[in-house]
Amino acid sequence: GRENAHTVRRMMVNWALVWTIAAVLLIVGAAGSYLFLKMTDQGQLILARMGQDVNAQALWTYGQELLDMGYVEKSIATFEKAYAQEPEREDIYARLEQLADAYEAGGRAGDAEKIYTQLYTEIDPQNPAAYRAVVRLMQDQNRRLELADFLKQAYEATGDTSFRRQREELIPSTPTSSLEAGTLLRERDVELCSAEDYD
Repeated sequence: GRENAHTVRRMMVNWALVWTIAAVLLIVGAAGSYLFLKMTDQGQLILARMGQDVNAQALWTYGQELLDMGYVEKSIATFEKAYAQEPEREDIYARLEQLADAYEAGGRAGDAEKIYTQLYTEIDPQNPAAYRAVVRLMQDQNRRLELADFLKQAYEATGDTSFRRQREELIPSTPTSSLEAGTLLRERDVELCSAEDYD
């Protein structure tokens, strides 16, 4: 009989201890999950996908995900919220380029151009990226006269010779005259010709 009593005692489980350990593990797990979601970039991104309030970095990342998936309007709203939340940050140039890209994808070229203008007037006048984007927009909209002046401005601000070359290709070459230079003693008709067939 003593052997059986000893065996029964060995097989008894201390359920109070088991429940205490489980509760402690559950609390530690919940606290760890909370800290992961609130304190890490990946956790913030998960919360952003769930529609929760998150930091600006997570909003920029989530907005790009939305844009890549084709949810343009939702992407724009997310980028705008991120920008409003943190308008001054080290990488604001790149972030505003994301917003401008989303505007372009949404057919809002005017809003995109405003962002690009802000980039080259307020944030970094020497960075050629925003100028290039505006050049592309002007070309798409066939704004040739305005484009020539803008290319000059872009070249002067950045020193990027590609802007000067583009302007030279855009501006008509000096027309040729049907008369030789010199003194004319009687009235003559003069014809000016453009190599690019401009009027």
